[in-house]
Formats: sequence, structure tokens, C-alpha cells
Amino acid sequence: NGFTVLCIPPLSRAAEHCMESARERVERPAGKLKSILVLRLNMAASQHRG
Repeated sequence: NGFTVLCIPPLSRAAEHCMESARERVERPAGKLKSILVLRLNMAASQHRG
């Protein structure tokens, strides 16, 4: 886990902020991917229904 090395400031607030930004960096692309998958599934479902 490379994030832990970056996230060892003495201030808990700084650590919190570091974790938050790391989480955002991971979740934003994941959320985009999920929405694309959902969109694809919806399109496929509507095509099946005709």
C-alpha cells in the first residue's frame, strides 16, 4: 500500500486529508466505470425488450 508511506504526518487532520484525496483518486474513476457499465446494461436491456 503506497498511500500509507505518504500519509504519516503528525497532524491527524493532514492524515485525514491525505486519506480523503487518496480515496477520491481511487473512487472517481471507479464511479465513472460503474456508470458506464450501468448505461451499457440499460441499453442492452432496452434492446432486448424491443
